[in-house]
Amino acid sequence: MQSEQRTAVRYRCHWVTHYGERELRQLGRAHDVSETGALIEGPPPKVGALVTLQFDTAASSRPVLLGHVVRHASAAPGASLASAFGVRLLSDRTMIRELLREGLHAPIVKGLPIRPGAKAPATRLFTTAQEYEAALALELKRGGLSFSSATPVALNQPADVEVSFRWSTRKVLVSGRVVRCAELGGRYDAIVVFDEPGRTLERLAEAAGAAPKR
Repeated sequence: MQSEQRTAVRYRCHWVTHYGERELRQLGRAHDVSETGALIEGPPPKVGALVTLQFDTAASSRPVLLGHVVRHASAAPGASLASAFGVRLLSDRTMIRELLREGLHAPIVKGLPIRPGAKAPATRLFTTAQEYEAALALELKRGGLSFSSATPVALNQPADVEVSFRWSTRKVLVSGRVVRCAELGGRYDAIVVFDEPGRTLERLAEAAGAAPKR
């Protein structure tokens, strides 16, 4: 096992990972993957457990892999989840090698995908002070924001949302992770949870300024 870990090249990635001891019910993120193992941020199964995993990559095939949990670890600094675990991959190395080749060389899109010629696909416009105050109480102070997109939104993926105000010329680009999405008549309505809730609230307040009262 040790010789395999030393000789296999490990690659940094940011793949959403579905895993579990019986079913793919847990959700985490793989940050370090090789042909023989992976480091996954998420609630760790017990050491010694056999787990199934599926990496959500841009590869044409997303096989379900078999792994053996070999250790628990702390997540990387700045990670959204505090715990992590190392897993030895037991599936065919040729299949994993192909998954790495396709997944790592696919275009990496930060935020929501944008169609050629499309502008600001993920947006939220506040038209009145009352609407903004309501959002503060119901969404923003809880660390999230609902928004609309002209293009498909990937659940559990990073998203950048452009927030604007009818009474202000300033706009704010907020970043986070999509936790809910629904298609309604060709439009995608979703909710994003902020990466930096405190700083995001400050930036929104600065951009909103003094809203006109009605």
